[in-house]
Amino acid sequence: MRIRVVVVNAAALAVILVLTVSQGDSFKDEVIGPFNLGMLLLGAQGLVILASAVLYDRACTTHCDPRVDELHAARAAEVGPVAEHGWGGRR
Repeated sequence: MRIRVVVVNAAALAVILVLTVSQGDSFKDEVIGPFNLGMLLLGAQGLVILASAVLYDRACTTHCDPRVDELHAARAAEVGPVAEHGWGGRR
């Protein structure tokens, strides 16, 4: 799961770096209104980072949170009910 996030973000960065090196000065040309190609690609990379963070959060909620709930239940069964200010149990 973590590797996919790193690969997607690294690929987006690699594409932007390759385009920067290959295109040179064309990044300063205005594309839409006052925005040039470099700004649009930077915004696209920001969207990739945001989307991968959201998808990673969803995947963690699906795969990690149920396991954590299982671990908490096993711990509660092991040491007793949860006290008011933290875990109850033997000291």
